[in-house]
Amino acid sequence: MNDMDSLPPPLWGTLAVEQYLITNWNNSTKTPDQQRRMLVAEFLDMEFIPLEWAEDWDSLPAGINPPRAPTIEEVDTILRPYRSDVLRWHAMNLFNDQTCPALLRTHYCTDEEEKTKHDDLMTKWADSDPFESEAWWAVLNNADLFNFGSEWRRVYEILPELAGPLEPEVDDELRIPRARKAEDLEPFRFDLKTQIAEAKEEAPEA
Repeated sequence: MNDMDSLPPPLWGTLAVEQYLITNWNNSTKTPDQQRRMLVAEFLDMEFIPLEWAEDWDSLPAGINPPRAPTIEEVDTILRPYRSDVLRWHAMNLFNDQTCPALLRTHYCTDEEEKTKHDDLMTKWADSDPFESEAWWAVLNNADLFNFGSEWRRVYEILPELAGPLEPEVDDELRIPRARKAEDLEPFRFDLKTQIAEAKEEAPEA
């Protein structure tokens, strides 16, 4: 586990998905888990995030009120069962650098020899551009949280913030576009593909 994981998580309600959950929660016939999954899926489909959901409440422009804080009941019923403090810490710090992608490890071998090889590869990638200075948030390497294997898309259910870093620009309606422009990430995508190809040559059995 990253040492950063022990740092305090954000205050309840300060993450955009948490605002979406408490705003849209209702007395559904679905179970709480079913309703959470449905609302998280809806959140992932949002093209724009309200500015007040994505910015520090203390730094909002004049005239923009911060969203309401969740009640104790909402925290206990809706938010706390959704994900751990460690995941909330990751959600708060994702895309600290607006141009660096995240590196998600989803395979954790139980064989010690293979595990050592894979750990060494992760260290090599984490110490390389573009992750070197951003590894503290960008490298998601935790078997307890991310051991999804080929079902890696499940990470979006617990960390929907991975779907795309927020653009720094705000439109006329004080909304923040969800996804970055593809051309901004193309250089990093090319470099990452190159590094993965090199790693496969070095360890074809991995």
